[in-house]
Amino acid sequence: MFASAMEEKAAFSIIDEMVQEQIYAVTLPAANLCLQGRDDKKNVRRGTTRVMSFLEKEAVIAVGSDNVNDPFHPFGDGDMLLTALIAAYANHLTSQKDISRLFQMITTKPAEIFGQTNHIQEGEKADFVLIEGKGETELLSVQPGGRKVYRNGRWISERQETVSVWKKGNIYA
Repeated sequence: MFASAMEEKAAFSIIDEMVQEQIYAVTLPAANLCLQGRDDKKNVRRGTTRVMSFLEKEAVIAVGSDNVNDPFHPFGDGDMLLTALIAAYANHLTSQKDISRLFQMITTKPAEIFGQTNHIQEGEKADFVLIEGKGETELLSVQPGGRKVYRNGRWISERQETVSVWKKGNIYA
């Protein structure tokens, strides 16, 4: 049985144990939605982690993506901003507080799970992705295409923003 389909009491019991034992969770919303519940004929399960339950119990949970363009999730590209948006839809995370938590789940929470700090300090190594936007809600809703990746002291990747325009049955980019 999928944990997402468990009775709340059983799920909370497991989450409580995870908190006590300092076991962390990483939800993979895109792959889980793609794979789980597909053979259900009635009451089709959502196929995603009980993110709100983890948040209610103040358990450490991150959002991730481990399937990139593979048979399990052919649309995966490792874009954490898109993965956060999918998690928002799948888990009803739409309040400003939820959106802020989503950004923690793709930044500081994974760092916490791996025992790292997620702060950029002068003189220290800094790895980051730069995305231009006017706040968390805009970043999720607009999903700007441009990305710059900085790793090991240098810019290693840049993807330019593209704009598509519909004109007389053709798409021009």
